[in-house]
Amino acid sequence: MQKLKRVGISFILLLSGLWPTVPAQAGDLGPWTLDPYFPSNFVAILIEMTREDVLFAVGGILLPNDEVSSCSIYRKNSFADQWNLVASTPICFNNLTSSSDGMRLVAAAWGSDIYTSSDGGKNWVNRNKPDWWFGFSSSSSGQTVIGTTEKRTFWISHDYGVSWNAPFAEAPSSNSFTNSAISADGNKMIIGDYFGYLYVSTDGGKTWRTSGNLKGWSGVAIS
Repeated sequence: MQKLKRVGISFILLLSGLWPTVPAQAGDLGPWTLDPYFPSNFVAILIEMTREDVLFAVGGILLPNDEVSSCSIYRKNSFADQWNLVASTPICFNNLTSSSDGMRLVAAAWGSDIYTSSDGGKNWVNRNKPDWWFGFSSSSSGQTVIGTTEKRTFWISHDYGVSWNAPFAEAPSSNSFTNSAISADGNKMIIGDYFGYLYVSTDGGKTWRTSGNLKGWSGVAIS
């Protein structure tokens, strides 16, 4: 079972249909509406969307002590589609990334091994690489994957999450790589260093340069 942080409860209630519609404010695009198809009695630990608008929800049943049990993964092929149960997950994943078609998945929980799936989450293989994972990002095919960790390094896989290598033994600063983003073709990468610099690669992670100012980079994105 996995402990769920209290700060995430209100967001999860919104997803599970227990929260009222929020009125639009000046400058907003419009009101938030509930997803009528979201599975009942299900608490989402994470939601992930692919480049082709395939959505995954991972979560389980919330217990009175704020732990989540009986974790599973749901899939939604578009925003208008229904959520469909894919399978139970071997553990309750905190982080997941997917290929654009939703078939190649890489996932892990905080402090756990990496798991991969080649059939959209129906079956999982333990890749036996435990770490304190902050998150993953992947190319459109899912072949190239970046994983960031609490430890002062990050990892790259070029074989769908089977094997991994670290470009640096540890971050040149004294902090952690917190977030990553990767282009569809897997060549352009950007990593945020917490209280450090941005690290950029344009050759699939072979060479790196620093960019930006010394800041607390907690999130990055690539169009």
